[in-house]
Amino acid sequence: MSSTQRPPAKWTWLLRRCEREWVFADCDDMFFSVRFTECQLRYASFVGRRMAGTSFTRCALADFSEADLSQATFDECDLARAIFHRTRLLGADFTTAIDFSLDPELNALEGARFALHASGLELH
Repeated sequence: MSSTQRPPAKWTWLLRRCEREWVFADCDDMFFSVRFTECQLRYASFVGRRMAGTSFTRCALADFSEADLSQATFDECDLARAIFHRTRLLGADFTTAIDFSLDPELNALEGARFALHASGLELH
């Protein structure tokens, strides 16, 4: 890259088939953009992250406390151990996700989409 070229404003990292502990707390929100495919994220922490529009495909997930996941997609994800506490899920797509538990009094769910017969949907 020459000195006159500017780097992209935001890079999107694609993580595929990852199985490790990830802590994203120290990442700069301005440049943070990720997509996950077939990842075991049971020990990952996304606490407080701004992740609007993030795509999760066939993943097992963990802690999303106080994160912004507006417009996120949870495609064929197993959310049995996912933690949603004070999480922004405005317009998020859960139509093919399974085994999740969401408390609408603790999480912002306006516009979120769910399958008509969602497997494991447990609203408190």
